[in-house]
Amino acid sequence: MLGTAAATRVLDLMEAPPAPPARLHRVLETVNLPARLSRHAVPGATTEVVVDSAIDRVGVAAALSHARDLWGGVDHVLLCLPDHKDVSGAVDALREVPVTAVRLPEEHLRFDHALPAHWDSVRAEDLSPASVAALGQRVLALGTVYFTGRVLEVLDAPTDRLFDPHTA
Repeated sequence: MLGTAAATRVLDLMEAPPAPPARLHRVLETVNLPARLSRHAVPGATTEVVVDSAIDRVGVAAALSHARDLWGGVDHVLLCLPDHKDVSGAVDALREVPVTAVRLPEEHLRFDHALPAHWDSVRAEDLSPASVAALGQRVLALGTVYFTGRVLEVLDAPTDRLFDPHTA
């Protein structure tokens, strides 16, 4: 909203007409915010991944609900939450789905919180398109922006544009 208001003000200062509402809405619907419930294909596979920077119970539950609405279910969740995030809340929200906990190599982050014994674990640097695709057709990747940025790299996701030029 702030960006739209600023752009409208700039157009006004330039004595240009405001964007027509239909065009404005059409363009705003194409906003792509990687790692904010963004949807990506795994290169060379039929697996899709929804990536979200959820770091607490509410965000994890919302992302899980979004993925279930999108796909009808979730095959696996990759979760990366250091101890200073709401790990207990995420564990509670994800108790019905298979989860792999991911550890980042950054030394300032701690991953000592007790996790369910049935969860798998992996180092972030060991993630690859093949390892993500092996988790199923519908994978949800959740956690800190450090982690979601790594996932977007693994998926070779475009992160250099805000709008999809093909639909704007």
